[in-house]
Amino acid sequence: MDAMHGAALDAAGLQSSLQWAWTAADLGIGLVCLGLPLGLWRLLRRQPLDAAGWLLSSAALLVALAQGADIWAVWQPDGAVRSWAGLVTAAGAALMAGATWRLMPRLPRLLAQGATDSQLQDMGRLGEVEAEARRLAAVVESSADAIVVKTLDGRITNWNAAAERMFGYTAAEAVGQPVQMLLPPEREAEEMHILARLAQGQQVPPFRTVRVAKDGRRLDISVQVSPLRDPAGRVIGGVKSARDLTHQRQIETALRQSEARLRFALESAGLGDWEMALDTGAIHRSRRHDQCFGITDSAQPWDRDRLIAAVHADDRAAVAASLQSLADSSAPWHAEFRVHWPDGSLHWLRMDARVSHDDGGVPRLVGIVADVTAMRTAEQAREQAVWLAAENRRMQESSRLKSLFLANMSHELRTPLNAIIGFSDLLSRDDHAADPARQQQWLQHIASSGRHLLAMINDVLDLSKVEAGKLDFHPEPLDLPALVDEVMSTMAVLAAPRGIALSSSIAPELRDLVLDPARLKQVLLNYLSNAIKFTPAGGQVVLRMLGEGPQRWRLEVEDSGIGIPADRVGQLFVEFQQLDDGLSKRHQGTGLGLALTRRLVEAQGGRVGVYSDPGRGSRFYAVLPREATTAGAPAPHPDHQQLVALRDHPLRDGVARELAQAGVAADTAATAAEVLRLARVRRYTELAIDLGLPDSSGLALLDALRSGGPSRHAAVKALALTPPSGAGVAFPVADVLAKPLRRAALARALVPLRDRLVPGRPVLVVDDEAASRELMCAALQASGIDCTAVDSGAAALAALGTLRPAAMVLDLMMPGVDGFQVLHELRRQPRWADLPVIVWSALALGVDEIEALSRSAHAIAEGQGHQAQAEVSDAMLRAARQPRPGRVARRQGAG
Repeated sequence: MDAMHGAALDAAGLQSSLQWAWTAADLGIGLVCLGLPLGLWRLLRRQPLDAAGWLLSSAALLVALAQGADIWAVWQPDGAVRSWAGLVTAAGAALMAGATWRLMPRLPRLLAQGATDSQLQDMGRLGEVEAEARRLAAVVESSADAIVVKTLDGRITNWNAAAERMFGYTAAEAVGQPVQMLLPPEREAEEMHILARLAQGQQVPPFRTVRVAKDGRRLDISVQVSPLRDPAGRVIGGVKSARDLTHQRQIETALRQSEARLRFALESAGLGDWEMALDTGAIHRSRRHDQCFGITDSAQPWDRDRLIAAVHADDRAAVAASLQSLADSSAPWHAEFRVHWPDGSLHWLRMDARVSHDDGGVPRLVGIVADVTAMRTAEQAREQAVWLAAENRRMQESSRLKSLFLANMSHELRTPLNAIIGFSDLLSRDDHAADPARQQQWLQHIASSGRHLLAMINDVLDLSKVEAGKLDFHPEPLDLPALVDEVMSTMAVLAAPRGIALSSSIAPELRDLVLDPARLKQVLLNYLSNAIKFTPAGGQVVLRMLGEGPQRWRLEVEDSGIGIPADRVGQLFVEFQQLDDGLSKRHQGTGLGLALTRRLVEAQGGRVGVYSDPGRGSRFYAVLPREATTAGAPAPHPDHQQLVALRDHPLRDGVARELAQAGVAADTAATAAEVLRLARVRRYTELAIDLGLPDSSGLALLDALRSGGPSRHAAVKALALTPPSGAGVAFPVADVLAKPLRRAALARALVPLRDRLVPGRPVLVVDDEAASRELMCAALQASGIDCTAVDSGAAALAALGTLRPAAMVLDLMMPGVDGFQVLHELRRQPRWADLPVIVWSALALGVDEIEALSRSAHAIAEGQGHQAQAEVSDAMLRAARQPRPGRVARRQGAG
């Protein structure tokens, strides 16, 4: 039993071993069959499999599945499974053999192709490496910096083109040489330190040093050194990049020398330099700047607010306004003002600057400052000397004229006195019997001579009263027709014996005049008697009374007499002066009549003048307010210099005469070229500009004037448009501003209006462009001024009654009611005739726009009630009688 049992165990063990053996064999066959399709797929992936390939793969997979089934049958005895597995294996093997036979001719070529593809992949990777190496080499060669590669013992292994240019050695000369050949003797320790740091794998940060070129030049360079490692990461050398700083050093040296020269020039000229950041107001300044302001502590902080606080109180507002407007301006900035030094002394400073921007675009004001007190004092002394010389000449001329006046007066007095005395003696002699008719004639001669004497004495007394400011006026409602009839009746006695025809006319609108009737009668008698005196027998004298706008009226006396030469018109209206002075004169008179007339008219706020054509007659006129003012009109201020820029037109000549007769210093120009020539050499304070100049638009001319020169800040006080022939139009304005808006120009235009700009009285902005209205209102409100805007001229005229504006900002070019029509309507209404209007317009008007304004001007000129000459003359005279703030401040400061 034991033997049988043992034999059974041995048989079981053998069976188990056989099962594992069959399992291993089947598994190996199955894996080989699975591997065969994968290998074929890799071999044939570069080209599509044909039927033989697919058959071989399918058979191999079928055999692999059969081997799996055979393994299952070994451990789970199943004869049917093993039988089917064996049949499948045999069939698969047969299919594999057939497919392999079909593929056999192609296997060598496919195997060779696989090997070639592998080699090509390796070669491709090698090419990419070589291309990268070439790219890096090209970068090194094209670098503007010198690049030198060296070993740890200092031998040069690479040398690029920039190194050749910098040091002068070619690559063949430098490679293999010690880097010490580039070192000056004093820098050898520096190179040893660099090599030591490289050996430790440390990078040497950029530093400045000196190297020697092949020709011995010492080069200032900036050097940076990095360690060079092999593929294993070991340091085998260093890579040095060097940049030549020689040119930069030369520029820095030249800049320092230039700054030193500039500093010397500024110090020698007494100029201080300064720079202000417009965003923060911080100011950096020089020592000379502090000296100009009297600052003793250079460490004292200084900014825009402290600068404005240092300015004299009378000049502070103008300086602050001009500084505030600089952020949106590229024009040069200029200011002259006074400052008080700590010791109490008053100094005049002049600052000039321009806005620039740093690299970040932040605006800053860079400028200079100079103490111009000495120059101001010298200028004042020069002006005083000129004034004294002129005054001396005037006194000499006055003395001459008074001597001549006394000679004339002695003759004028003796003649009636001799007549009075002679006829009185005749009448007093009892022994001389005369018939009553002759006695009556003698008495008339005595009375006439007495009245003549009384008239001369009254003229002298009235003139002295006017000069002393003691002439009384008694305005009252005037019956103008009755007064004219009385004067004409009186003058008829003088005109009738010589056959001179007298006539008069009064405009219907001249009602409700309030004047001194006695003084008006005196003016009329002087004008009419003068006209009759110089009109030959049979001539005519005409008196006209005309309206001159809503607030003034005009009287004219025109004769057909001998006329007055143009070069002698200026001698009229001057005390003690006659055109035919001397003892041999043909016409009687003291020379006081016209002078007294001028004084009487000006004392009531009016003006006088004359137009004359030699040989054809003269026309004397006086312009008076409809309601007289006893304060009188101030004399023109001597600091004003005016320019009347109107085309060759009677309007220009008439304005020039009126300004000259009023004592205003004024030049005239008929073309834009002539205006620019004059403006380059003279500083004008006020302008009257014609928009229709023959060679340029008046606004384009104004743009050129505003760009620079002595007259760039001249205020435009009258705008005119005169055609080549016919009547023109003109309007007084406060000033003309250009679009786009410059706040500095707006601030200057508002200075004369500051007394009118009170709360509750807004500035009315009239413009058809919404963006322009918004911009102007924002600028006005930023200055603390109320603003109301409308989009048309018609809307502006309709809003006047409810708004009661303090001033108006007006665009010229608008649809419907344009700027000219608005100005015309304002002047027609007494309530708004004196409303200041700032014209704000694009200065580059096109031909169509100028033609549109011309049509508007023609329509206004053809209508009634527009006196262009009066408008321009009044505007320029009002401006001339206003003191310039800067000049007044200077004189007060000097005093």
